[in-house]
Amino acid sequence: MPHPFESFTPTTTARGPIYNAPEDLLEIEVTNPITHGQPPQYTDYEITTRTNIPAFIGKGNNNNGNNNGNTPYTLKTRKRYSEFVKLRQQLSDRHPQISLPTLPPPSTMFNYSKRFNSDFIDDRRMGLEIFLTAVASHPLLQKENDVLISFLKH
Repeated sequence: MPHPFESFTPTTTARGPIYNAPEDLLEIEVTNPITHGQPPQYTDYEITTRTNIPAFIGKGNNNNGNNNGNTPYTLKTRKRYSEFVKLRQQLSDRHPQISLPTLPPPSTMFNYSKRFNSDFIDDRRMGLEIFLTAVASHPLLQKENDVLISFLKH
C-alpha cells in the first residue's frame, strides 16, 4: 500500500516542477557568525532572506532579470545582537497588540567572559534565527512593516 501522504511529495514532470513557489515566500537564515576586533570585541551574524514579496525586493531589484513574482530574491546583510534588540523594541513600539517572541538572553556578568565562546555564539545564532523566523511568519509583520523590511535589507 502506498504511503498515505505520497501524493503530497513534491515531484517534477516533463514540463518542470508540479508546484510553484509559495505566493508569499519569506525564508530567513542566520549563519556565519564572525567575531571582530581586539577588545572591545563584538560578533555579527549573516542574515540571508529568500523572498518573492515585492515590499522586500524594492524597485530596481529583479533578481538578475528573472523575478516573475514567484522567483525568490535573495537578500544578505550582517547584524549584531544589539541590532536585534533594537528591532524587537521598534516592533513592540509600533505593534503593541502583537506578542513578540523573545530574543536569546544578553550577556550577563556571569557569562560575559564566555560570550565569544563558540557554543555561546552558536546558541545565540540559533535563538536569533528562531526569533526572526517567528517575526517573519506573522502576517502583519511580514507584509506591512518597514522596520522589518529595512532590518533585513540593510
